[in-house]
Amino acid sequence: MRKTIIITSIVGVSAIALGITGGYFLHSFLAGGTIENADAGTGANDYSSIAKIVEAKKGSDYTASLSPRQMVTYAINSFIESPSFFAEGIGVASAGSLATQEIRSHFVHTGNQYFEESLSHSSFVDLADRMYQTGDSTVTYHGGTNNGNVEEGVFPDKSTTYSNTDYATKYGRKVSDVCSYTIADDYVVKAGEKNLKGTTSGDEPTGSVKTDEGYTVYLELDAYYSVGNYKIQMQAISSLAQLPSFQFVHLTFNLDSELKLLKLTTHEYYYAKTSAGVGSNIDGRLVTTYATDGEYTVPELNTPLPYTTGE
Repeated sequence: MRKTIIITSIVGVSAIALGITGGYFLHSFLAGGTIENADAGTGANDYSSIAKIVEAKKGSDYTASLSPRQMVTYAINSFIESPSFFAEGIGVASAGSLATQEIRSHFVHTGNQYFEESLSHSSFVDLADRMYQTGDSTVTYHGGTNNGNVEEGVFPDKSTTYSNTDYATKYGRKVSDVCSYTIADDYVVKAGEKNLKGTTSGDEPTGSVKTDEGYTVYLELDAYYSVGNYKIQMQAISSLAQLPSFQFVHLTFNLDSELKLLKLTTHEYYYAKTSAGVGSNIDGRLVTTYATDGEYTVPELNTPLPYTTGE
């Protein structure tokens, strides 16, 4: 059975923003075909078995008893189980000399409330999106940044309400599912190998290293199946003619000594093309930090978040 975990956009908060949103997008490498979402499951059974290993090996070097994918599975699931948490992503997406887009994204969970925000700005694009999920419904708002300041969005009162199921159909996931990447053993590119596209990021190969702070875990992902839901989300949010085509996805996780999730650095590269035929290669880099040590609340519309992760 494929051992898997759905990596969340609290982990890859990049989801909406890393596309020079509304600016440059592309066709799928299936030459106009469609992509079927991988049946990734929840990874719950795998997480339970990993948790037993973590408890048994507490205080030891986890790189000797867990694979890089297993370490990430444990860290993400532990984070998701927190009753209240917050994540903040800061980064840029570059289309070479054409444009560089600033990105800031946030995710908040408390009780039965889930909140997601994505802010992005460049000389071509100025966008802000907020999504609020409570109970069985999701409400979305679309606006812009405050005069190009990606730390604050400005949103009109106009909104769209979806059932959570309809939202997931359109955007590839529920806000509470917050799925950006699918990480499974089958989709992790081993050190010394290349992905299905015959490429790699050139960053540190898949592996894990014990550090003074805890652990650094590197995952080079398959550039097709691991981003199935992510592509659907990008196409829907950005009104793309077709799905984006990735060349590589590389994730670097920083965990503490007990595998608590601290930070994720994402490096993505893909070709993007608008329905008007304008296309470019996009190099996206995002650093996401995480916090579970506070009682975080979902902000009202046009109210900035009152906290950050301190990065």
